[in-house]
Amino acid sequence: PKNAYYGYKGAITARDALAMSTNTIAFKLLKDLGIDTGLNYLKEMNFTTLDPADYSAPSIALGGLTNGVTVVEMAKGYATLANKGKYIDKDCVIKIESDEKKYDFSKVKEKKVYSADAAFMMTDMMEGVFKKTVGTAYGVAVDHQIVAGKTGTTEAYNDLWFVGYTPYYTCAVWSGYDNNEKLPDYARNFHKALWKKVMTRIHEGLPSKEFEKPASVEKLSVCEETGLLPRAGCPVITEYFDVGTMPTEYCDQHFYGSNDDYDYNYDADSSDQTDNTTDTDNSENSDNGNTDNSGDSNNTDDNGNSSDDGTDNTGGSDDNGDGNEDDSSYQVDYY
Repeated sequence: PKNAYYGYKGAITARDALAMSTNTIAFKLLKDLGIDTGLNYLKEMNFTTLDPADYSAPSIALGGLTNGVTVVEMAKGYATLANKGKYIDKDCVIKIESDEKKYDFSKVKEKKVYSADAAFMMTDMMEGVFKKTVGTAYGVAVDHQIVAGKTGTTEAYNDLWFVGYTPYYTCAVWSGYDNNEKLPDYARNFHKALWKKVMTRIHEGLPSKEFEKPASVEKLSVCEETGLLPRAGCPVITEYFDVGTMPTEYCDQHFYGSNDDYDYNYDADSSDQTDNTTDTDNSENSDNGNTDNSGDSNNTDDNGNSSDDGTDNTGGSDDNGDGNEDDSSYQVDYY
């Protein structure tokens, strides 16, 4: 088993681990959260393929469910994040009419699954999958739109997933054979190309829109390596936090003789953002915490397949076109 890249990167943030498909981090986070808790979120979103065997399978951290996942349910799961943590049980069928009867499916059932804070921070992390040069979907974003999502690749290339969303729409694509054969080399980017073509077309004429940040989420400068308030000598990054979970202690790892605390600032940007999400999975209160990515894990990635994951670090052209704020504050330099 391996990650989507070769080599050892040491302690990295959850944000970068997600962008690069560092599967060992996903495994460790699920271990802390608990398998039952993780699967309960899927039950809340009406995933119908869950099996009793999944409750004793650590591979679910990477989407390795016994019976896999349907494309429709996958799309609804990601759309829940786009909709501020609210699950909306929409269907492709609105109504059925005949001469004798009429069936109306327009009434939509909704329920809260994640907090708005968790949904926003998870979404912001998944933007890095498109924006970071190390991201597994770098270059696949829709021009002039803010996009979040995730790739998924089984180790033998029997299944390829790509699910992404904007404030307008969510699109999920699975690529593979019904008989579970290995996909040939030339077909291993088809799912990304199809996703981009569909999303580009349905976003024609729509203005760029950002995901709305909840008032209870703030930006804070922290030490990149410890996640604590920075002092002189700390490598500093800016991250989102729930206001109730912001660090209050200062880093004690990079203090080089100065008595002055680093002057950290909250992000004062409270620009008007509107979320007109229409058809559009699980986060910690902070996405900054560093985790060591050593060790092996069963690699399926995070997109509903029961095989092993680990080779989906593919890219495309460099036409991000996201229109979002400069992501330089999220780039990580290893020290």
